[in-house]
Formats: sequence, C-alpha cells, structure tokens
Amino acid sequence: MKKKVFFIINGKINKQERLEQEIIASFSNKFDVEIVRTKKKSDGILFAKKAVNNSTDFLIAVGGDGTINEIINGFMLANADKRKNVVVGLLPTGTGNDFARTIKIQKSVQHLLFLIENNLNSKIDIGKINFTNFENKRKIRFFINIADMGVGAETVKIVNGSSKFLGSNLTFFFTVLRVFLSYKHQHLKFTFNDTEHENKIVTLCFAKGKYFGSGLGVAPHACPADGFLSMTIVGELNIFHFLRYVPAIRKCKLLKNKMISYKKTKFCKVEAGGEKQYPVEIDGEYIGTTPFEIEVVPMCIKFLLEK
Repeated sequence: MKKKVFFIINGKINKQERLEQEIIASFSNKFDVEIVRTKKKSDGILFAKKAVNNSTDFLIAVGGDGTINEIINGFMLANADKRKNVVVGLLPTGTGNDFARTIKIQKSVQHLLFLIENNLNSKIDIGKINFTNFENKRKIRFFINIADMGVGAETVKIVNGSSKFLGSNLTFFFTVLRVFLSYKHQHLKFTFNDTEHENKIVTLCFAKGKYFGSGLGVAPHACPADGFLSMTIVGELNIFHFLRYVPAIRKCKLLKNKMISYKKTKFCKVEAGGEKQYPVEIDGEYIGTTPFEIEVVPMCIKFLLEK
C-alpha cells in the first residue's frame, strides 16, 4: 500500500497550478497524494487536523512561516495517537521563509521527494503560548519559529496590512525604521528560571528558529531541538543602534552590547509593567496581548530534514 502524502498549499502563492503539476508528476507514482489549497485564515489548521486524524503519513506545508504555523497548530489539535505516526514537512514558497533558513530546507519539490523517500526526519520542539486575544479571551497557540514583542510585533502588524512590492526584505527593513521613529519602549515584567525581571524593551523574543523578518538573525543561539526557548532581550536601544547592527544581524551574529542579552528557558510569564497591555506576534501573525505564559513543548513533532 502506498504511503499517504497530504499537501496543504497557501492559496495566495503564485503559480499554484504549475507547482501542483510538479508535485503530482514527482510523487504520484510512489505515493498516494492529496493536495488542498487554503482560501482563508485558519484553513490550514482545519486541513491539517483532518489529515492527521485520517492517518496521513506525511503532512506537508507549502508556503511560508504563516502556513507552517497553521499546519503545526492543526497537527497539535489532532488525536495524540494519530500524531505519533505522522511526519511533518515544509516546501518553502513564502515571502520570508525564516524557519526554512534555520533548518536549511530547500525550495525544491525534488529535494522534498528525496527527504520523504529516504524518511529523513528528526524530532523537533515547538513553542506554546497561552495569551489574551483582542477580544480579551484566553487562547492557546503553538509556534514553530519565533514569538516576539516590541518593534518586531509592531512591524508585523504594519507589514501584514501593506503591499510588498519592494520585496519582503526591503519591506520589513523600511517598516522597522518607520516603527522605530514613533516607538515608545514597552515596560514589561517577566519571570523565567525562577527569577523576576522588569525592563523597558525594544524587543523581547522567544525563539526556536534563528531568524524573523525575512532574514534578520535575531536569535543566533536558537536550536529547534534543544528543549529550550531561546530568549533575546533588547533594552532601550534606538534607531541608530539598529542601523549599526543590521550587517551583523543579517549574518546572524551575537551582538555585544550591555543592553542586549541572550538567555535560555523552558517557561516564561510576561506581564505589562503598567495598565497598558502590549501586543505579541507568533510566526508573523499578530495574535493578541499581554499577559501571557510561554513554554517549550519538547520533541513533539517528527520533521523532514537532513540529519
């Protein structure tokens, strides 16, 4: 019996027909292939949950960070016994593809076929966040790349509502500069590793992947499978600091500045330092606000990648 490969394609990507034809031509002789396209937000969650519960062998996200985020959320909502037998994968066709940068996944149908045929997969961690949505209700979401607050979250809000005719890299870069010009440092209280902290921040980031914002290496110390969330805490820096550090950030280097610190934790509680609540984004989606609790879910997904 052929193994099942279920593809969930982001309905907004270009040249869908050609891509589907290439997938069918490459896979259909050896695998039972099913392809669906998302049409609206959260379609990927519903499709992924159904595919896992229907005993697919491989669950493939075709898109960017937002698409793989929906797929892993659907995966985690599926029956726990069914999840054990599923391998998740990614064909990166999005604008940012930041998680793909960390795990070095190629934008290639043939490379994906190679990984599946040789069953090249490893268990990885994901993050889990219990947050307050914009209707003031408590919700839980999972993320595979990065959750962050501050300039990054504000930038995501603007970028998601704007045209990307300059390309993802320049769009994100110029939007960061725009945000910096009006940004007021967020006053946060956060507790991790049994220690309470109170800071005014430019960025507070919790990472499983190294990059966000289309190639900005904000978490050089992050590892998808180390059992920790990698924290990047950036204090009261300004736009001139950012411009000076851009080349090093693009190269994903650790920054040496007393206002920047890198930590590891398995759990963190974050609250606003005053009455105002601050927004948080995960994997490029603006989801809600403080207060929230965030934690690592270790070794919970088998993911296609070269060992």
